[in-house]
Amino acid sequence: MLFRSGRTLTTKEAKKLAKALNRKNISGVYFYPLYFRPFYHTFARKECGGVKLFIKDKNVFRPFESAIIIIDTINKLYPGKDIFSGNTRLFTLAAGTDKIERRLKQGINAGRIISSYQNSLNSFKEMRKQYLIYK
Repeated sequence: MLFRSGRTLTTKEAKKLAKALNRKNISGVYFYPLYFRPFYHTFARKECGGVKLFIKDKNVFRPFESAIIIIDTINKLYPGKDIFSGNTRLFTLAAGTDKIERRLKQGINAGRIISSYQNSLNSFKEMRKQYLIYK
């Protein structure tokens, strides 16, 4: 994981982030600290740290909810590091709205953000049932 500021995580920070994410008990996933040395670009031949996701149970893992929790955790661990700096178009496209990004930037808790769209999500799931070919 690299911050847009051009900074990577140290070994100690990678362990800290993995530990913090595992304390969140995100359904179906476990986080390991990860260390690597890129062969090219900005961090060529420098040790970089991050986290690796291990999906334990694909039936309960919720990638989008997990992403919101991960971003919220990073925002709290590393205040002042804007992980949304630069072009956020792809995040907005994936989310279908810019509301989630705005709420994360405002420091709103991941749980509140996730619960805020549950009614709309449930309505969508109900509406799409008639179009599903496979269950």
